[in-house]
Amino acid sequence: MFATTFALINASYTGRDRGVAYGVFGAVSGGASALGPVVGGLLTQGISWRWIFFVNVPISIVTIALTLAVVPAVTRRVGRRIDLAGIATFTVAAGALTFALIRSSTDGWSSPLVLGLFAVTVLGAAGFITAEARTHQPLIELSLFGEPRFAATVLAALVLSFSAFGVLIYTTVWVQTLLGLSPIEAGLVSLPLPVLVAFISPFSGRFMHLLPRSLAIGGGVTLIGLGGLISAWLVTPQAGWVALIPGLALMGIGCALSVPTLSRTATEAVGDARSGMAAGAINTARQLGQAIGIALLGSLAAAQASTVLRSGAAPDPTTTSTALLGGQAQSVLAAAPTDQRPRLDQLLHAAFASSLDLAFMVTGIAAVVAGVLVAVMLRTPARDAASSTDAPEAAAADAIRLGAGRR
Repeated sequence: MFATTFALINASYTGRDRGVAYGVFGAVSGGASALGPVVGGLLTQGISWRWIFFVNVPISIVTIALTLAVVPAVTRRVGRRIDLAGIATFTVAAGALTFALIRSSTDGWSSPLVLGLFAVTVLGAAGFITAEARTHQPLIELSLFGEPRFAATVLAALVLSFSAFGVLIYTTVWVQTLLGLSPIEAGLVSLPLPVLVAFISPFSGRFMHLLPRSLAIGGGVTLIGLGGLISAWLVTPQAGWVALIPGLALMGIGCALSVPTLSRTATEAVGDARSGMAAGAINTARQLGQAIGIALLGSLAAAQASTVLRSGAAPDPTTTSTALLGGQAQSVLAAAPTDQRPRLDQLLHAAFASSLDLAFMVTGIAAVVAGVLVAVMLRTPARDAASSTDAPEAAAADAIRLGAGRR
């Protein structure tokens, strides 16, 4: 769906209208992100957590109906084949990497399982590169990464999701299990990020042609990093949920500047005929960045929490840190002797705050470094994209093929 969305925008709009369309898409996405945590809290708290899945059914039905009614049919291009080898090898590499990062928090980085998974990751990546280099209709043409603007946007998409969204799952656990907020209140705490995305994105899309791409994307990613560094400074064992607001606000501004510009910059770098391929690469990078962020930051946070708990002489610090980050702080307290609970409660607050500090620090540094690098890469003179004059139908067809590949 994401891959075809951007290809359809490219096929339907040109010039300034295309920028407006990207801005509107960013605003709608931001608005949905703002509504999602609140509605999720309402469903979880008021009905059942199972309804976070059931609610997708009516939304999907309406979307299918709208698509059939308003999206024009595209002539099918004969001779197209799905790159099964590329799909399989990329899935193996991405899945093994994510699973290795998840297991590292409990098994250790040097455990046979984790090392084996990293080995599978390397083999899968090598297989993917080989498959893409040999097939006539690859999932993605590796030569596209030789275009600095395209490589910069993929890097920005990966780091943007890693830094802006990878840590949010742990802040949600923190405000609910240690600060005592309800699911609805936890959803409201996260609103500064998506609300600012929804508010600023339309303006960013409308005026993106006036702002250098290096500043919009590189500067946006850098702002996300600064938001993470501010959060790392403000979150303390005594802090409340207000400590998250300044950092989330900066992240929201950074996302609003960079997200509407990312896909357009990538597709312009490689030409309309490969716009679906470019958009699919951008969205794959964003999804992979968030998955890696959740897994890696969770592993680092668990190790940090275990260190703090061990220094405080907490029993079984490794198991306790895993339970703490998994939202079981109150269960840990309930299982402790009554006379030890006040001290343990302080220790749990300190451990979780220290974990969040480390996670925000890692994401902040990663985004600041990536933002500067992306800005430099986007200032590189563009190569001549001879394929940019290809038919819009080719873009949509490539998008459909890549979208199927991602699934």
